[in-house]
Amino acid sequence: MQFVALQKAVDPTRHDFLVVAPQAEQLTHHQTFLPGELMLDAASFPDLSVDALGFPRGVNWLTLAPTGPHIVGRLMAELPRMRGGIGFSVDLDLRWVRRSLQERRAAEASRYAVHVVDEAESLVSQQNVGVLVITPPLLERMTERDHLVQAINEKVSVIMWGGAHMDADTRVILQQEIFPDVRLFGQYGSTMILGGTMERPSGTDSPGPCVFDPFSPHVSFDVIDPDTGVPVADGERGQVVMHHISKSMSLPNNIERDEAIRMPALPGALGVSVADVTPLAVFEQAQVIEGVVLSRSAWTPWVSRVRTAPRAPFACPVWTVARLP
Repeated sequence: MQFVALQKAVDPTRHDFLVVAPQAEQLTHHQTFLPGELMLDAASFPDLSVDALGFPRGVNWLTLAPTGPHIVGRLMAELPRMRGGIGFSVDLDLRWVRRSLQERRAAEASRYAVHVVDEAESLVSQQNVGVLVITPPLLERMTERDHLVQAINEKVSVIMWGGAHMDADTRVILQQEIFPDVRLFGQYGSTMILGGTMERPSGTDSPGPCVFDPFSPHVSFDVIDPDTGVPVADGERGQVVMHHISKSMSLPNNIERDEAIRMPALPGALGVSVADVTPLAVFEQAQVIEGVVLSRSAWTPWVSRVRTAPRAPFACPVWTVARLP
């Protein structure tokens, strides 16, 4: 898919406001909104991206993601509406989870994750859900409940995951062994660029690198050597830098807490694309703690029931919104 086709689908002249209330005058100071051009662009690009990946229209979405200062919750509320469905949501307080982990209160973080999965299970069992938006650790926790796995396989067509790292082996097991009838796609983005992007359609079922293309020209990526700040060559690994420049906002040079392989951008796009995104261990002399974390020991109930999956050569990435200060 060439990026110029995506650009033509977004109206760059629109300056009105998109708000949750039916009329702008109903907006109160307790509600938040984004200028119409920004919100339209931020939602329209993922809408076109998920079309390219074959996401169904006219189905309901269930999103387990942060709201508040994070744009992902706002976008995931807008996308189902744009696509003719209802958006159900379970809000995640990722900063509280990270604080619990920093203070060595892992049991508290685990209880919170169980609570979130309980809420999601109630919605999946009672509602028709066609798209599930979730973090990999919470998805892994869902695999501990056979009846929930069965319900997801029966109802859900697509799982959109992000917010934490998913290694290649996990991706293969989840796709081939646990959710064989559900397609899994990664999302990568950041509140600091006011949006995100879906993985590039691969055109094949075999495991490969998740490649992410920015919403050019409003958003662009670069990959630099963290020691020198110099951009690396295509095919080399480095630290991700994101830029957002539009009529609504100018946020250039956001050094992210991720590293990735630099890839050539799509024809007509600015900057570069990124692949095989993984979190840095340390950022600005502080340990990076991802959002809702799950110990590998929790995989035991179902790993023993599946065959050993072939090792895949690539991993897939994160929503960086899960790791903001």
